[in-house]
Amino acid sequence: MQKKYWRIGLKQNTSEWIISGEEGIPLDGYPSAEEIYAEAAAKKIPEKSLSAPAVLSKKLEKARLSPGEAFSFPITRDPSFDVRLSVSNDKLTAKLYIRKAQQTPHSLDLKLISTVLNTSKIKFADADMLKAKIYEFRDSDKMELVDYVVAEGIPPTGGGENEICERVKWLEGEERLFYQKRIVVWDEKENAGKKSAGEILPPAFSPDVKIAFVVKDDLVLEFLPAKSGSPGRDIYGAEIPGLPGRNPLVHIDENLSHEKDGVRAKKHGALLLETINGSVYARLLPYCDAFVEIQIPPGNMEAVLTAAPEAGGGEPLSVELVMNEMRKKGVGGDIDKENLAFFVRTVRNSGHESRMVIAKGRRPVPPGGPVIEWASPKHAGHIVLKGEKILSYRISESGQEGVDIMGHPIPFQNVPPEPLPQHDSSVERREEGGWICFFALISGEVVKKGVTVSVSDKKEINRNLTSEDESENFPGVLVVNGDIKQGANVKASGLLTVNGNIGVAIVTGEDSVIVKGGMKGANLGTIWAKNSIDISFAENACLLAGGDIRVEKYCFQCKIKTNSRLAVKGSPGIFLGGSVHARDGIEVPELGSPKRLRTMVSFGQDYIVADQIERTERDFKEIKASLEEIDARLKKLPSSDENIQKIRKKKFDLLKQRDRAMLKIFTLREVFEQHFPSQVKVTGTVWPGVLLESHGRYFEVHEKLSGVVFIFDQASGRIVYSPIDTGESLHLENT
Repeated sequence: MQKKYWRIGLKQNTSEWIISGEEGIPLDGYPSAEEIYAEAAAKKIPEKSLSAPAVLSKKLEKARLSPGEAFSFPITRDPSFDVRLSVSNDKLTAKLYIRKAQQTPHSLDLKLISTVLNTSKIKFADADMLKAKIYEFRDSDKMELVDYVVAEGIPPTGGGENEICERVKWLEGEERLFYQKRIVVWDEKENAGKKSAGEILPPAFSPDVKIAFVVKDDLVLEFLPAKSGSPGRDIYGAEIPGLPGRNPLVHIDENLSHEKDGVRAKKHGALLLETINGSVYARLLPYCDAFVEIQIPPGNMEAVLTAAPEAGGGEPLSVELVMNEMRKKGVGGDIDKENLAFFVRTVRNSGHESRMVIAKGRRPVPPGGPVIEWASPKHAGHIVLKGEKILSYRISESGQEGVDIMGHPIPFQNVPPEPLPQHDSSVERREEGGWICFFALISGEVVKKGVTVSVSDKKEINRNLTSEDESENFPGVLVVNGDIKQGANVKASGLLTVNGNIGVAIVTGEDSVIVKGGMKGANLGTIWAKNSIDISFAENACLLAGGDIRVEKYCFQCKIKTNSRLAVKGSPGIFLGGSVHARDGIEVPELGSPKRLRTMVSFGQDYIVADQIERTERDFKEIKASLEEIDARLKKLPSSDENIQKIRKKKFDLLKQRDRAMLKIFTLREVFEQHFPSQVKVTGTVWPGVLLESHGRYFEVHEKLSGVVFIFDQASGRIVYSPIDTGESLHLENT
């Protein structure tokens, strides 16, 4: 028998009967008006005192708009007389509601009804019929006249279908065939295994498909308005203008958007359009040829390559494409093709534009002048690690002729010698095979001031960092005077300071991380620090630190893990949603939310060890799977197989790895059971919905608490709390 989720009862201290639906009621658990009448009859409630079925149905429909929520409303009529005239939003329908007074005789106030109707200014279709209907209701046993239609207007009609105007330049002839071949190759590779070719419309290989190159935000198809439809008339006699024509249906993909005035491109690319069986289909595929530009500064002593990768079926970036561009510019000399190939791969993998010095001329050196060779083509401004070579030089006794990047010789006569490089205490000078070499004594950025070369372990970036920047990996103290935007990757081996906000990015500090702003991580952004993290606020972010994590304002729906302590101070000082694993506990003014947002706090254990256990268990499962695979293979192989000894040796090695992993898991679990003195201190409010955990014991807060400290009591193996000011322990439910 289906559970009944509603009941009818008498409202306390009144004679009014009400229906109540309990919280969690399913959609099929709501009653009908007929069921309410039947239940009312069983309770001997006079039918004449009940609201009309149409009225009850309306109230039930309103309750269904909030499924699962508790509801309550009267099922008996108001005993007083009532008359109402309701007009639809489009002013095309007017409905009359009349309720007779409860007392006998059940009277109507005909004068008031006349006033309501006459002052409405509605053009009634048939006033005599309306009058007869009211008298009929007066003389009947019915107590309510519900939604009687007293007037109806004439709705306007719609126009025809709007015309599609193609606002692009379609490719034609050989040019179209050339680009179509490229698009087809890319499209078939991209959609291989996803759908059959016939399901992707329009198909790129179709001989009838139109192709055009479009730019982001272009209106590629415009809807030209057709003639409007016939006008209508509302219940007050006013004319309603005819409706405009309807936009045609164009089947589009996710790279296009339907708008009121047409179809717009959401990105750059190749637009494909075809009409198939009377329906219009459009797709926008990524397409952009690789970009290659060679810039030669005055003097012809170097060539700078700017390159951007292709998109979609565009011409790919390649070494040959770069070499062709260099030949057009007349750049000669020796090119490090291995370095160029690495640069091309890096640009294609990153998806972003990048620059490099691709060719350098050789300066003329007069007799007695130095020949200087830098270890990096970037010269000053590049990053070196401790012990790496920065530059080397030697004295040319006879001098040497120079050459520019075009291959033109540059005589050394009348050329002043270049001053000898100098260095400070961050650089070591050594002689190697007749060359004087400079080596970095510290890791950092190479700096050249005048003739002095040095290495700085401090760097400032005075701009925003975005996904278009190469990953920043500085081996020292780094300061970013700007924001770190979505997709950026920033790492420093020293203190990392961000004087801005962080988006969906990865920020890593081998020392500590200080963020003057906050982080909105969209559940992907992460900050990792070997030591501490200081941040203003964090939303949907992941914060991982070996030391303290200090938050100035609030944490919302974050994942936090620290092998020390979390402190949220300042205003509003809230930690709500998400989870925190803090070995030494946390201190917050407010924990959780009045809306019972689930907030998880684990404390008192080494959670870095927990991560090690998880990784080792994952490795153990992989080793076990490999052993099972080898055992199955050995069963199939004959003992005479030449590979059997190699396979057995591999199995032996895996068995040793398995045993080591088992021992490591056992040892780590023992370490993880160690208890660390810790507490969860809440100076303000702890809200229901907060769940605390330590050593596998749980404590859920069911009622609002204020000014309390939670600890794990080792003697009883339970989580307990006490007021901050008294220290007297009070046990709550725990598992």
